[in-house]
Amino acid sequence: MAYVYYAGHGVPGRDGNSYLLPADMSADTIHLEPSLMLNSIYQRLAQGKASNIYVFVDSCFSGKDDRGELLYKGVAPLLRVASAKPVAKNLTVVTAGGASDFANDLEAKKQRMFTYYLIKALEGGATRIDSVFPQVQSQVKRASLMKGIGYMQVPELAGNTNASLY
Repeated sequence: MAYVYYAGHGVPGRDGNSYLLPADMSADTIHLEPSLMLNSIYQRLAQGKASNIYVFVDSCFSGKDDRGELLYKGVAPLLRVASAKPVAKNLTVVTAGGASDFANDLEAKKQRMFTYYLIKALEGGATRIDSVFPQVQSQVKRASLMKGIGYMQVPELAGNTNASLY
């Protein structure tokens, strides 16, 4: 088994794909780096030798940063982006939210909302993703709505949804 955890900026590419955005790159040039496209990352991971690969992505692809400022300077914040979906049978992907959701922080806990509730659920000792995920999804959705309707965040699960966590 392999586990991959990413927390950081995601960005909708102008080409309609989702990308992970490193600190040393600009959202304006992300489309020039196809290796950072989420679907490309999923494909490369699936080609590994691990029988089960879990990918946890705590980022949003809304085109905004934590302060609500645009990552694309001078561009309207409505960029349509397709959700990146894993296609391999050995890949399970859990994301902080949907393609247009904002990934919120949880100020009281000084942590990202998705990561906080994911850790809490895993501490409970569950051994299957299909028993952990509904709890995480429910808690994140509820906590995000408590921040206000504009902060709606609903985690998503894709790929092999009934695999054992360990």
